[in-house]
Amino acid sequence: MNRKENTNNTHRDSDKDEVIDILSIALTVWRGKWAILIITLITIAIGTYYAYRIATPLYNSSAIVMLNTQKERVVDIPSVLTELSSDKTAIFTEIEVLKSRVLIGKVVDELNLVEDPEFNATLRPKTLPQKIKATIRSFLSQAGSASGDETTDADREMLIYNGVVSSLLSKIEVAVVANTTAYSITAESESGKKAALIADTIAQEYVQNQIDVKRDATVEAIAWLTDQVGELQVALEQSEIRVKDFKAAKPMISAELLTGLERQLKAVRDRIAEMTKTAQDLGSLVNLMENASSYAEKVALSSDSRLSDLAGVAALDTSNAAEFEARFSQLIEQARTAETRVKNQLSALRNSQTDIEKQVESRSQELIELQQLTREAEATRLLYEYF
Repeated sequence: MNRKENTNNTHRDSDKDEVIDILSIALTVWRGKWAILIITLITIAIGTYYAYRIATPLYNSSAIVMLNTQKERVVDIPSVLTELSSDKTAIFTEIEVLKSRVLIGKVVDELNLVEDPEFNATLRPKTLPQKIKATIRSFLSQAGSASGDETTDADREMLIYNGVVSSLLSKIEVAVVANTTAYSITAESESGKKAALIADTIAQEYVQNQIDVKRDATVEAIAWLTDQVGELQVALEQSEIRVKDFKAAKPMISAELLTGLERQLKAVRDRIAEMTKTAQDLGSLVNLMENASSYAEKVALSSDSRLSDLAGVAALDTSNAAEFEARFSQLIEQARTAETRVKNQLSALRNSQTDIEKQVESRSQELIELQQLTREAEATRLLYEYF
């Protein structure tokens, strides 16, 4: 029981201390209420004076421009123009183009911002620190000119121009519109109208830049196509002249002529094969006839009716035997003559075969050359008509 009472007493003391602290703070604030009020009013007055008398209001204006993802074509051949895609690389590349000094320089020229004190610091009223700094720079410039390192008016104008471009760049933000291929161009200026004009001019210069790039590419493509057409025309004329001259020099060249020669060659080869077999048969026959000993063998080999008649009586009468041998010798001589005639014909056929083969080979090469010249002329004609 005593422990519980002690715990309850402790909680009551703690609550009482917190109430006392809050009350003491409230009393302290209340006692200093006039000082707090005065300080608050002074702060509001200073802020109001700064906002309406000293600070320059700034205005933001935005313009939207879309990335062109359509592919250009030139006379149905693969485009030679720059084709933009919607990947991240192309998107960020176009952002850098929008923020490039070349493009912003065009905006500076278009809006004549060199004459605007907001962007040209040399036209603003100089403060005391700025006057001191200008005096020092003037002194250093005079010292440099005395040493031969003189800054020309053109250099000073270029420095001022670059400063204006840098000033304008510092007041421009370019961002990609979420889930699109469009860009948001935001310009900041002391004038809302000027900010809108700057944002719109940047968008217009960007679009004009894209048009100029494509126009220049188109002009280059047309010039390239013109050169190609001229070269193809000359090549076509030369190809047709070569075909014409070749036909004039080789008037007998044709596929039909070559086909006829090939048929003639086949017939000669068949005839040679036939005559070769005949010559072999005649040679074998002469050899057998020369080696035949009996009347029966000689009759069988000769297939001669008179010799067959004499064979029956040759053994009985020497005159008939002599007549048989004379007749058989005559048949052998006839076989030899036939063999010689066939061999001569075979030799002539082989010579003819060689000549025809040479003609076929020569005509084939000439026909191939003619066909190649014709194909080149036709290919050149197709390209010429295509362009």
